Amino acid sequence: MHAKRQHFVPQFYLKNFAKANGDLWICRRRSEAKSSAVFKSNARKICVENNLYEIPSMNTPEQKFIEWGAIEAALSRMESTFALSVKHLAEYDPDKPDTSSESLWEHLSIVIVFTANLIVRNPKWIKTRRKLAESLTRDLLSRGFFSPNDLFELGKNGYSSDLQGIVELSIQHAELLNFNDRSSTMKLVEEFNKMSVILLRAPDNASFITSSFPVTASWTDEETENPDWLYLPLSATSALIFHEERQQNFFFRRISTEEVDELNVIGVRLNQPHPSRR
Repeated sequence: MHAKRQHFVPQFYLKNFAKANGDLWICRRRSEAKSSAVFKSNARKICVENNLYEIPSMNTPEQKFIEWGAIEAALSRMESTFALSVKHLAEYDPDKPDTSSESLWEHLSIVIVFTANLIVRNPKWIKTRRKLAESLTRDLLSRGFFSPNDLFELGKNGYSSDLQGIVELSIQHAELLNFNDRSSTMKLVEEFNKMSVILLRAPDNASFITSSFPVTASWTDEETENPDWLYLPLSATSALIFHEERQQNFFFRRISTEEVDELNVIGVRLNQPHPSRR
């Protein structure tokens, strides 16, 4: 079974910063003692890991992974919805007569879910969660969560050695695809929904850049759990800032070249894999 190169940053999003053929200029960050390498690549080839969302099967070499490709397929379907709403916001213009406030908020709510999804599907986040599978499996077995018949059916269907892997797959499914109140995605969405949103538009002579972890967070008070503001570039021409406020509002701003440059620097320097400190 060949390795699947799976994106942790969706291709549709990366293409928002690329040329028509999908090419981008990439700057690979290194230690401060070395200069960063700059090279051209394609959206298909970056922000990927081999078999990132696959859980190895311990049963037979032929099987190799449990439900191979299932998580990736589900994420791809979800990305179709995300792509439409990201495009709508990236191209939003309040001066157009056909601009609908209702449509704007509908797309914004989907982009907020997309922002949370970018966080939880990052390898550092999802791999940390998946490591809980071993202790969770022991706990479930000790509490009798699996009946003798459940374990018999696992063996009957060829999963006799894959109980921990199935628990790990369930954890990953819950992190990436569940939208109930207990999921990490919706806990983040709940926090983002308390924030006001500013949609920024770059001038013609400037472009936003993004990174392998597109969501940037910043804290004024290091003791607080949640960030004061978040920054997400949507495309080369548009970006979002979420910031703390008493109630959620939406604002649109056209900004200067200098402000775009400043946000690009912030997006690189403050880039962190865990915007929420849960």
